[in-house]
Amino acid sequence: MTFMENITDGFLALFFVLRDNPSLWWLLTPVLILWTATEAYFAEYSRERFGFSSVFTGAVSLLWLSFITLQKIFQGPEGVKRGLILGTALALVFYALIIIYLSFSHMLSEKKLGVAASPRVIYFASIILVFFGVGEAGAKLEVVLALSAVFIAVSLAFSVIKKYFLAGFWGELEAVEKAGDQQKT
Repeated sequence: MTFMENITDGFLALFFVLRDNPSLWWLLTPVLILWTATEAYFAEYSRERFGFSSVFTGAVSLLWLSFITLQKIFQGPEGVKRGLILGTALALVFYALIIIYLSFSHMLSEKKLGVAASPRVIYFASIILVFFGVGEAGAKLEVVLALSAVFIAVSLAFSVIKKYFLAGFWGELEAVEKAGDQQKT
């Protein structure tokens, strides 16, 4: 199969998973809303940084979805793909626990922790868990390629939207308010 055929098959598999299991939207919708809102917020208020509390809550969200995935895995049939998904879910549980510990203890700087647990990393990992673990998309190369293409497209779209559409209006209002609060000399 060609690369484009693989990606097309992956998109079809994702479509069929969402069509056959519409309850996945109950897990995907909050993740997508949080991801979009977080990206928009930090684009608009560029002085704001992804802090310890933001990292903490993102990691707790990932941990919760990891536990849901583990529950689904242990209720389902056994097999090789189950082992790969189980390993991924356990790795993400471990990652989320480390991020929770580091954010709670402030052992890393906000900047380093913000890179290690950025919204794109946390929420994309959450989406992968939903599709592979709960949605039973299977850990197929086609699905991984399709999700990777979606991740790249979404990341590019967020970057363009941040740079050309969101940079400014509310942030300018915030700057004006701050300037108005300063005492005149």
